[in-house]
Amino acid sequence: MALNKGVAISNFYAQINGQSGGYLESFTPPTIEVEQINLPLGPDGISKSAGGRMKFGDVKGVTNISEANALWQLIESVMNKNCQEFEAVFGLADQNYKSIREIEMTECLMSEVSFSDLDAKDGKKLFQCTFTFKPTEVKYSNGSQAVIKGNLSNKAKGWQCSYFVPNGFGPLPAEAITKISLSKHTAKVVEEHLGMRRRPTKVHAAWECKGLKWEGSAAHGGYEAARDWAIKLMHDGEFQESEFIDPSCNIMAPNHKDIVGQILWTEVAPYKFTTAPEAKGGADGAAQWTLEMFSATQKIDIKHK
Repeated sequence: MALNKGVAISNFYAQINGQSGGYLESFTPPTIEVEQINLPLGPDGISKSAGGRMKFGDVKGVTNISEANALWQLIESVMNKNCQEFEAVFGLADQNYKSIREIEMTECLMSEVSFSDLDAKDGKKLFQCTFTFKPTEVKYSNGSQAVIKGNLSNKAKGWQCSYFVPNGFGPLPAEAITKISLSKHTAKVVEEHLGMRRRPTKVHAAWECKGLKWEGSAAHGGYEAARDWAIKLMHDGEFQESEFIDPSCNIMAPNHKDIVGQILWTEVAPYKFTTAPEAKGGADGAAQWTLEMFSATQKIDIKHK
């Protein structure tokens, strides 16, 4: 009797609203679980357990921002605050790229979007997006047996995290910025229960945009500029509406001439200043300063065609 062969988990694909979702770095499928209910101890001293309402876990994936295709429309809708329900299919293919397993998810809502750090010292890392969404209904199948094909343009190139140029960072010199941690978009999702045999409907309640952080070196007067800015706004209490800035950052192609993407923030101001990380004797790292920032919005504009 011949044994059924296993399937490599690296041959997977995504479809969003019937369109190709591009190539994913990784994804985590939804779990099926029930709420555990522990009953009071009985006369025999044994605690009985029961299963409560069934629910599906969150779906998480990582995609290269220049290859996201239909996924990018969902990511962009988060930043533009016009999120809509969507349908998604995540599938697994065999060595011939034929679909053999699929997970179909309906009435999905995005719940979190985050991005890679821009880091001047990391010359190989690609700029990626990590997304999380909540499905309402999940259906499992054996796949369509169709051959999976992508629809990427040959001009779609990976963005490198080390090629960035800050603009309008207040009094901070652009040459002194060594690392930018982008804001994370997180949603509050509420559920409305309509009956025991129906899945609760999900609705976005609010979005938060937090986590923007700038790091820099003492070169080019960066430390003095960051320190004086923090003292002026926080220590001396001159925190006015006019002190908020709208900075941006260009992500460059490897030729350092063409702009492949631009990140834009609004209403940005520092709320925490750190002079340096923990100092250790014998360490060979350069001293860095850090500013943690307020940010009202964050958007990413793709410039390459």
